[in-house]
Amino acid sequence: MHRFRSRSGGARARVERLLARRLMARSNARIRGPWSGSHNEWSLIHEARARPLAEMAPLLDLLADVSRWIREEGPACLEDPRFPPAAAICPGEHYLLLRAICDVVGPSRVVEIGTASGGSAAVMLTSRRVDRIDTYDVEPWDRSSWGRSLLRVEDFGERLEQHVVDLGDAAAFDAHVNRLARADLVFADGPKDGVFEQRFLPKLLTVLEGGAGDRPALVVLDDIRVRPMQELWRDVTLPKMDFVTLGHFSGTGVILVSRSTEPRKALER
Repeated sequence: MHRFRSRSGGARARVERLLARRLMARSNARIRGPWSGSHNEWSLIHEARARPLAEMAPLLDLLADVSRWIREEGPACLEDPRFPPAAAICPGEHYLLLRAICDVVGPSRVVEIGTASGGSAAVMLTSRRVDRIDTYDVEPWDRSSWGRSLLRVEDFGERLEQHVVDLGDAAAFDAHVNRLARADLVFADGPKDGVFEQRFLPKLLTVLEGGAGDRPALVVLDDIRVRPMQELWRDVTLPKMDFVTLGHFSGTGVILVSRSTEPRKALER
């Protein structure tokens, strides 16, 4: 796929990567560390792949704009009693950041991957600048294994629709490709199982680059610092930035996808 660049290093490097993945997979993902808190996981450090400053300028501007929005508008934006107190935590959670991006950027068409308990869709729906949200999950929103949903029946209609579809399946992805290609903002909060995102993200970036629109699209990836996501995030070669200070403590990655008919390599692989 043109989305990926062939890795160098030969057979030895490939074996070393495979052994490292297996070692981490066998480790207990949740650990008891020397810190208080209920969520601790193994992580890694690695060098960053730098991008030219000119390519990063739009993301730096976005970071500044959403920071200002959270400081000025954030305290009052989640007063709806359906949202738990944790929704307004900053840093720590990504809900304020999602609402800020919606208000600052004004994405007409939003796609969410992973409805779960409905918190992210509900927050983005509160932005008047969002015309429509298509949210995807393998479970219906009102019978989700996540428990009681923050979404309500009256939320659904012209502005919100759920699709009970596994976009990791090639046929399902192809059936919804036109909707994905037209998205201005994609928020991906999938299973992080080391399989789904690795299949989905390259195809998503491909269709977004070739999609209609006169402005770049944004892809927001949740949990980029958890082990199954680290290598995938590192391999993204498009302009990207971790908004963790304003988003989820496990990493909130933002990718800028320019609309273009020219095939480019968006990930190394």
